[in-house]
Parts: sequence; C-alpha cells; structure tokens
Amino acid sequence: MSNRLLYIVLLWYSVQSYAQVNIELLTNKREYTTKDLIELTVTLEINGADMVQETPIRLPDFSQFYERGSGSSKNSVFDPVTNTAISQMVYQIILQPKNSGNLKIGSALVKSIKPSLLKSV
Repeated sequence: MSNRLLYIVLLWYSVQSYAQVNIELLTNKREYTTKDLIELTVTLEINGADMVQETPIRLPDFSQFYERGSGSSKNSVFDPVTNTAISQMVYQIILQPKNSGNLKIGSALVKSIKPSLLKSV
C-alpha cells in the first residue's frame, strides 16, 4: 500500500515539475494582525517557445485590503542548444487588512494557448 502511495506521489510530482505553464500565489506568512503588511507574490512561468500568454494575469479581489504598493518584473531566457524559451513574470503587491477576522485571498487567473485557463491554488 505504501509503495502505491509513493508511486502516485512521485508521478504527480514529476507531472507538476514538467508543466509548461505554472502560476503560483504566495504570501510571506499565514497569520497577520491588522497592522501587519502582507507581501503577496504572484509568479507566472511559461516554458517553451510555442506557449504564449493570451491575457494578462487577473489578480484576485482586494476589496478587503488596502493596497500599499505594487511592482512587477519580467525575465526571459532562451537556450539555442535545447531550443527552450522560459519567460517568468513576478508581481508583488503589499496589502494591509481593512478589518480583523478571517480574510481569504482568492486565486490568480491567466489564459494561455494550450491549457485554456489556469488558476493558482
């Protein structure tokens, strides 16, 4: 039984690591006070010259937060030997909660050519 579980986990990990389009939404910690600033990082990585981002990233609703700052950067690398192109876009947003309580940050969405709509978890 444990061998099957290990096989499934390793198979899932290898599929995830080979994915051509990855979108990830991260915060610097899980619990905050109303005075803390939340560092939210959205990373979009596209592997392959044939993959194209069709729409800009749709960020989640920040109506429960004050937006204190934001910035973005884009990096692209092309390896002519392996004919591999990697494009990475990083968006950082600084947020502060308006109210106390349990607040949830939603998912970021992006549309690309092959998988039609990708959602961060």
